[in-house]
Amino acid sequence: GRRIDPVIDRTARYRFSHDRVAEVARARLSSEAREAVHLRFGRWLGECGEERLFEAARHLGVGGLGLADVAERTRFAEVERRAAVAARRQASFPLALECFRAGLALLGPRRWVDHFSAARELQLGAAEAAYLVADAAALSALLDEADAALRDPADRAHLSFLRLKGQMAQNRLQDALETGLRALAALGEPLPRRPGKAQAAAALLRTKLAMRRWTDERLLQLPPCDDRRTVEAQRILSELRNISYVARPELFPAIIDKKLQLTVTCGLVPSSPAAFASFGVLLVVTGDHLGSQRFGELGLLLADRVEFHEARPETQFLHL
Repeated sequence: GRRIDPVIDRTARYRFSHDRVAEVARARLSSEAREAVHLRFGRWLGECGEERLFEAARHLGVGGLGLADVAERTRFAEVERRAAVAARRQASFPLALECFRAGLALLGPRRWVDHFSAARELQLGAAEAAYLVADAAALSALLDEADAALRDPADRAHLSFLRLKGQMAQNRLQDALETGLRALAALGEPLPRRPGKAQAAAALLRTKLAMRRWTDERLLQLPPCDDRRTVEAQRILSELRNISYVARPELFPAIIDKKLQLTVTCGLVPSSPAAFASFGVLLVVTGDHLGSQRFGELGLLLADRVEFHEARPETQFLHL
């Protein structure tokens, strides 16, 4: 009969037909040989564009660890960062955490000395992912390491924000309150830890007098806040507002007063619509229904803007 030569497409992709075959093949390789295979595949996949990004990151996270070439390990860490960001964008938070941590491992133990900016981004990303997957132990370890390395006030405030979010997830509300209050004090925006009725009333009166000087038009025309310290302070205040309503109600007026002070002084942040609506809630308590309606509607108007859409559900809940 006629001989038919096998046709092999060099550009095709092949895989074992059964997982057990792949496992046997891997078991026959030494650890050094496995790393070499991962490295070879990772390098090749890294040149295939974004569609093979996750595969490249998986291979490079294993194969790149034994490399002595610091420059190449740094490039591989950047691949891991890109993969982590892509995974987070797709809400694949466990994969994001894995890639962020792989990037940190590739940078090595001297990462805070030799690659500070890259280490900072990877560490903060890993901490956020650890919170999102509810890995309390990983979150605590990542925050402790970052706390020893980061000195910028805004960065340290962000660490406190993540720490208090983790404490909230564990229902440690009083601990979360104390973490937030310490962070605000470090930013130069202190709040009373346990205000009495007189202090709470004074905070509410101060806010009412301040807001009388601002028309709705002026408030809506405030610019976005571009100061990182203030943005982080506002994030912390938003979380403390939610906690205090349940765990320490006497603190609620002082938090709203501080949020609105920072808003009119430094500009709008993503939580500003809910801050205005929260002030409306306080005004209801004092019997000022017209004022409450005004600030609730103001918050909804602001939340209609694209940049504030994430705050709309909370703002609507507070107003209604």
